[in-house]
Amino acid sequence: MKSLQSLLSEKSNRSIYLSIFRLYICFHLLKKLLFQWTSLQTLYGTDSFVVPLQNDYLSIVFLQDNYQLLIFFYMIMIVLFAFGIGKYFTAFILYILVIIVQELNEYVLDGGDNLLKFLILYLAFANCYEYFSLSKLKLRKGYTIKLSNLCTNLAVYSILIHLCLVYFVSGISKAYSDVWYSGAALYYILSIERFNSGTSLIQPFVHNGYLVTFFSYFTILVELYFPVLVWVKRLRPFVLTCMAFLHLGIYFLMMIHDFSILYITVYGFFFTNSELLRFKRRLAVGAAKFMEFIKERIPAKLS
Repeated sequence: MKSLQSLLSEKSNRSIYLSIFRLYICFHLLKKLLFQWTSLQTLYGTDSFVVPLQNDYLSIVFLQDNYQLLIFFYMIMIVLFAFGIGKYFTAFILYILVIIVQELNEYVLDGGDNLLKFLILYLAFANCYEYFSLSKLKLRKGYTIKLSNLCTNLAVYSILIHLCLVYFVSGISKAYSDVWYSGAALYYILSIERFNSGTSLIQPFVHNGYLVTFFSYFTILVELYFPVLVWVKRLRPFVLTCMAFLHLGIYFLMMIHDFSILYITVYGFFFTNSELLRFKRRLAVGAAKFMEFIKERIPAKLS
């Protein structure tokens, strides 16, 4: 226990991605508001089609009457969080506002929104201001630094464990579902008009029994074994690639965009600062070699 406590009290080795993820969350929230901008009155205002329940009728009606002020304050908190202003206080207020906005209209939510509010809650306890922030978190006393490191490490592992639990529960529910167990689930899902009329990619996929059966079982197996295999360092890139491929399929075939991208971005927490910096160096070297290759080939073709 002492060794575990000592490990958790060390400075987080995910500080780079914590800062990147903070920016992505802000971009995600602002983008969602921008896409809903012309329909805010219908979604959250007095013209909303959501009927408040009796036990929270007064609070919902009050928020609907003042939805412009709520959205304005919500946007201010998103911008402040993006610049790292207010640190933990801003993150916690943003978490409360996300819950309020989601409660105002649950019909426009998807599976990613449920995870989203927990991600923001975890970030409210993490020091995600080391990079891309107007100012770093300044802690002078030793015990406050250790406490900050402990909360940050626990927040990161909470995000990863939460993600694993989501996949495992999803995989278990699919494994005990007759339609998934028979391998025909994707056929029925993608035959729904909501998905079937969105893209031309659906038709050749749905009418191929081998593909439908393979990806139905592929989805179950990957979700069930993800929580175990992803912690094996050698298998991690392969497992994350499989899950990213699954979410990209959801993105293009089912057009559930925010959900898919949000889950893929969480995968970055599986990589430490040194691994990210190593990847950055390799990317820079690869880009330099590619540019040299282009420069060598262009004059030859022109001559």
